[in-house]
Amino acid sequence: MLAEIEQRIVLNKEYVPTARGTGRPTVFTQTTVHKLEQAFIIGCSVEEACIVSGVSRSAYYKQLERDPDFTDRMAYFQALPVLVARYTVMKSIHEGNVKSAMWFLERKRRAEFSKYSTCQRCNRYQ
Repeated sequence: MLAEIEQRIVLNKEYVPTARGTGRPTVFTQTTVHKLEQAFIIGCSVEEACIVSGVSRSAYYKQLERDPDFTDRMAYFQALPVLVARYTVMKSIHEGNVKSAMWFLERKRRAEFSKYSTCQRCNRYQ
């Protein structure tokens, strides 16, 4: 599955910024977008990815509003580390790792498997 996820990353298909007409050239070149993608692949936040790529957060968010292809691409790369981690946990469970199975159940079925009890009045763990 991990290989399938890696194959889905289309490295040959580069992001091409949409033309905005006349005026200042865009900061979202193929190199800049590639840096954003690489930062998201390793789990960086938007703020960290913008620092790595040299783009301001406001410019990043404006580009998200302007360009649906860019929005979809960034969402994909932001979700990728979580998908890989989820796959790794499930693979470990399927291989019989009891610790991973309990960790998973403690988080997915807290009422049944959590080590802590929940205070019903204040909705906190004790």
